[in-house]
Amino acid sequence: MALKIEKFSPMRIDRLNSPEEEEWHEILLEKCLPEFQDIAGNFLNHTGTPPALRMVFSIPKRHLSQLIEYLVDWSIEEGLNRPIREWIYSLLAVIDLPLVQDVVSALRRLVKECRFIDFSENYRFFRGKY
Repeated sequence: MALKIEKFSPMRIDRLNSPEEEEWHEILLEKCLPEFQDIAGNFLNHTGTPPALRMVFSIPKRHLSQLIEYLVDWSIEEGLNRPIREWIYSLLAVIDLPLVQDVVSALRRLVKECRFIDFSENYRFFRGKY
């Protein structure tokens, strides 16, 4: 697998240079980019562009930290759905270490949110509301 990744050449996609949060939301979670329509069927839970290797490696490195922060914000607003979880995982797999403080802070917020979700799910289960 590592050899395949080393030989992988990223695509150049102009829309991936956008600094706008709304445009990133559309790209990642709402509408699949035309360049990735051929693989969209492999990601049934995604209406936006799926986090395939081709896509993840095509995102400029300078945007990775900001995208993780956006995804954490969206997970708190919209719920921690599967596309958001998969995007966070994919971006964390390729981001350079050490993480910048803003990303660490966003991940802490995500952990707090996950603990709350876990608590509320367990509470409903034990109260018989499941």
